[in-house]
Amino acid sequence: MGSVGNKPLVVAHRGASHKAPENTIEAFALAIEEGADGIEMDVRLANDGTPVVFHDSGLKRFTGKDTRIDSLSVDAVRNISVGKWFNNRYPRRARHEFESSCVPTLEETLEFLSDYQGTIFVELKCRPYDAEETAVNVASLLSESPLLPQFIVKSFSLDALPFLQRQCDELKTAALFAPKVMSVIRKEKRLVNIATDLMADSLSLHASLATKKLVKKANRAGLDVAIWTVDNPRWLKRALELGIGTVITNKPDGMLLRRRELLHRNSITA
Repeated sequence: MGSVGNKPLVVAHRGASHKAPENTIEAFALAIEEGADGIEMDVRLANDGTPVVFHDSGLKRFTGKDTRIDSLSVDAVRNISVGKWFNNRYPRRARHEFESSCVPTLEETLEFLSDYQGTIFVELKCRPYDAEETAVNVASLLSESPLLPQFIVKSFSLDALPFLQRQCDELKTAALFAPKVMSVIRKEKRLVNIATDLMADSLSLHASLATKKLVKKANRAGLDVAIWTVDNPRWLKRALELGIGTVITNKPDGMLLRRRELLHRNSITA
């Protein structure tokens, strides 16, 4: 097993989203309170091009309506009550203060995180037709932030990565791959080659794609590897065995506890 300390990094997926409304200031605040090494968020554009922190393309999950986010003004998006949905969906985790939890803009989120020292993963939610606009608008904000060295920007729309790098060559990027990635490119060497061809700094993989062979190839190519989304604390040991640098989880508190347990166990047996 690899050395335990602050590795692998534990990153809160959409904030501490098991206990708080996803992609909200409240979820990010809770992740920080729990000691997460990093925070992950989703960003897409409102109809005026303003980056907002929201995962889904539309409101179906939250309101039952098929209204698309990119058809709404930024003010309308900011009034979406994610907290009320969370309290109704998860009554045992409900909190009164979540009732006012709404969708933040990226700018508001960066302001809240201004003193945060952890890694910040920003996932661009876009399609080929709006990849450039999304990348440029997001990179413009990130490049002006004092948090710039902490950002890692990723996207399933891999064609967004060159636009990011062109807008701000200091931005770190990650090539993002899901389980449904085409079999023709699923081989370890091909995934690594795609990432290096895109001049990405890391690979962000669904946990089912992570193998020792792939992680080894990625590390040899200078790429860190992050996996998502793992909530079972047993994944900590597995990640250490594979050489994975980052685990992205909805339950950062459980993962951090498991990491402390492994560190304690290693200190006893050392």
